Amino acid sequence: MNCRLCNSAGCNELFSDKIRSYFHCEKCGLIFVPECGHVSIEEEIKRYALHENSPDHEGYVGFLSDLVSIVIKQSPVNGRILDYGSGQRAVLTGLLQGRGYNCTAYDPLYKIGNDALAKTYDTVVLCEVIEHLRDLPEELSIIKKAAGRTGTIIIRTRIHPLPEHFAGWWYKNDITHINFFSGVTIDTLAAMLGREKSQNDELSGDIFVFRGRE
Repeated sequence: MNCRLCNSAGCNELFSDKIRSYFHCEKCGLIFVPECGHVSIEEEIKRYALHENSPDHEGYVGFLSDLVSIVIKQSPVNGRILDYGSGQRAVLTGLLQGRGYNCTAYDPLYKIGNDALAKTYDTVVLCEVIEHLRDLPEELSIIKKAAGRTGTIIIRTRIHPLPEHFAGWWYKNDITHINFFSGVTIDTLAAMLGREKSQNDELSGDIFVFRGRE
C-alpha cells in the first residue's frame, strides 16, 4: 500500500482493531487509515455534532487560547487570516474577530465560506483539521495556494508516539481521525508546503508554524 502523504510504496500494516486497520510509512512517519476504514461524510458530521466546540464552552475556548496567541504573533495586524476547516460554529474565527483581526471561516462540510479560496491569506490556520483530511496531497495543494508564496501556515495536531506504543494511544480512537503525524512527517509537510518550519521555543508540542519564504 502507498502512503497517503508521500506516496511511498510498501507501507506496512502496523495495527488493527475491531473497527479498522492502521498502516505506517517508514519514509515519512505517517500512520494512516486506508480508505476502506473511513467513515461516510454523514457519519463524520454526526460525530462532530457530539463535540462541545462552541463559544460558550469554557474548556474549548481555553484550549484555543494558546493558538489564538500564536496566530496573533504570526499575523500582520491588518493581514487576512483563513480558519481552514473552521467547524460549524467557527469558534476560532470568532475569537480572532473579537480581537480585531480579519479572519474568514472555511469549512466545506458545512458550506461555510464557499468563496473563501478565491483569495490568498497572510495566515492559514488548521486547528485539529489535518488528521481528518481524506486527500492529503490535494488538500495541501489547496492550503499552499491559499497562503500564497509568503503566507504562514499554522497547524495544530497531536504527534503520535513510537509505532510500538500506537495501539494504546487515545487520539486514534476518534473514528474521524485518519492521519497521524510524527516529527518526520511534520518535516515532510513543511517540504510539501514549500515552507520553513519554525523552531520557536514558545510553541506548544502540538502547534506547528510553517513560514513562507520571502
